[in-house]
Amino acid sequence: LCFCFRENGYLDLLIELNNKIYYHMKSLLTYTELEDYLYNHFNKIVELKYVSEKCISSKVDVKLLLLLKSVSIDITVDEIKDAEIHLSYSGGVAIDTIIKGIGVFNKSKMKNDAFAIDTSTQKVVIYLWRIEQLHKIIDTCIFKDVKFSPEHAQIEVILK
Repeated sequence: LCFCFRENGYLDLLIELNNKIYYHMKSLLTYTELEDYLYNHFNKIVELKYVSEKCISSKVDVKLLLLLKSVSIDITVDEIKDAEIHLSYSGGVAIDTIIKGIGVFNKSKMKNDAFAIDTSTQKVVIYLWRIEQLHKIIDTCIFKDVKFSPEHAQIEVILK
């Protein structure tokens, strides 16, 4: 185990396992950065709020029939195992209906089954290794954790 201080005051952690050195890295993304990304890539205005270290709340306007309804969903990171992210969600009947629709779309349109949805337990598993665009990242990183604070989301990885 080795600690290295950078000029900007950040502390890096180097881990040695089986004669290999791994670089421990934490990336911080503000909620504004995440909201901007979602708007720019999906044309959706999403409001993210901190709930706890493992949970955020997301609010988005959804068109249901002729009505524009604001729906909220709490998303909890239950576990990160290998290249799988295990989530749970809650948000009421409207969210359950939307999630069921996503599950049907996933089964009919997606070739790689990048995620699995169990609406009876309100659980979602995202299989990062099944997403072709992430193969290079997964080959170089081990995802360790995702945590939330009132200001940002923190993604923790170990570089191989």
